[in-house]
Order: sequence, then structure tokens, then C-alpha cells
Amino acid sequence: MAEPVLKPEFFRPVEMLTDKDAKIRWYYCIIVNLAGLNYPELIPSVYAHMSEHAMSGLGFDDQFKAVQKLREALIKGCGIMGPAKTGTAIRLLCKHIPAELRDPEAPRSKESQEAASKRGHEFHKRIYGRNTEFDPNATVEASPDYTYVVRDLLYGRIFSYDGILDDLETGYVVVSALMGIDCQPQLRHHMKGMLYNGATREELRELQDTLLGLAEMLGVQFRSTRPPIPSIEM
Repeated sequence: MAEPVLKPEFFRPVEMLTDKDAKIRWYYCIIVNLAGLNYPELIPSVYAHMSEHAMSGLGFDDQFKAVQKLREALIKGCGIMGPAKTGTAIRLLCKHIPAELRDPEAPRSKESQEAASKRGHEFHKRIYGRNTEFDPNATVEASPDYTYVVRDLLYGRIFSYDGILDDLETGYVVVSALMGIDCQPQLRHHMKGMLYNGATREELRELQDTLLGLAEMLGVQFRSTRPPIPSIEM
């Protein structure tokens, strides 16, 4: 069986982007999605393309921030696809990143659990608070301990950390990971969360087209059909 390869035409859309932040976002969405799809071996080729086409004209500080966003996207993706897929992806990515562009420390370790929990609960409300389809009591009834793990640990320590990626950028990461693991109920909630935090339905459709196109290119078959882009209640 032939090894999977991302053909040059796959990268044409990102090569046409002129906005630097949009370019970097495209790459970290693809990297997180590949990890979720369990194709980590393709991540180095995505980073190589990013290095050549999105980072070559940047100064050191901007290069560091761009690569830092890749790592942060995978760290946040850990809360969706788990440490096994994330660890495989981030260690493989690290082998291709120059030493001077690697993180020298762990910024999350410098904040208290109290501060992280408070921020996590606030971010959880910004995702779910206005979503009438979401029943918060169902999670508590299912397991108070699970509720604590999600809101205080995952949202507190992972998703809500905003030192590198903001709310909307985090939404792109979470949706990319959820599409990779084909988790439809959560995907709908988080697409709505992105809309509540500033995304447009067209931006969501573009992300969906890109990631479903990637899955089709790799021969991935999902159990579910293409989900509709939701609307939100204002």
C-alpha cells in the first residue's frame, strides 16, 4: 500500500492567502486535523511547506510565534483527541523544528489552579452559555466528577489558556480536532461556539470544505454524513 502524500495542489489555497494570521491558522488547523485523523506522518510535510511559504520572510520573533501557535494548537487538541495522538504528533513535529524555535519553558505551570479554573468556567460560558441546544445539567447528572474534569481542568488548563491563541483561534483548533475524530454532537456545539465568538458561517464552511477535502484525499471514510453549518440565536 502506497504511503499517503499531500500533493502540491492541496497547498494552493493557503499559498493564495495574503493575511499572515490566516495563513498560520490554516497550517495549524491542518496539523491538528491530521493528528485527529491519525496521519501524524504527514505533519512534517505541512510544517516544511509552512516554513518555506509562510515563514521565510518573517523575523525571528514572528517565526517563533508562528511555530508556537502550532504547538499550542496541538496542546489544545489534546483535550479533544487525547494525549496519545497529541504526543505522537507533537514529538514528530518537534524533530523538524530548529532548536531556537522551541519553547524554553511551560507557561501554564506558572498560574494557579484557582486562576485557571475561573478562566475555564468563563470560557465555557462563552462557548455554551447562549446555546439553547446545550443542557448543562445533563453533564452534571452524568457525572459531577467528569464535569469538574472538563470545566476546571480541560477548560481551565487547556482550552481557555489565552497566552498564545485567543477564543476564536481556539475554536478553529477544537473544531479541526472534532472533525478529525468525527464527533458530531460536540462538533455542532463548538461550531456554534465559534459563531458566538466572532466566526461567520462562510468561514466555518471554508474550514469544513478544507478538512473534508483532506479526509477524502487520504481515503478516510467517516460514519456520519457532512454536518450542516449551524445558525445561532442572537
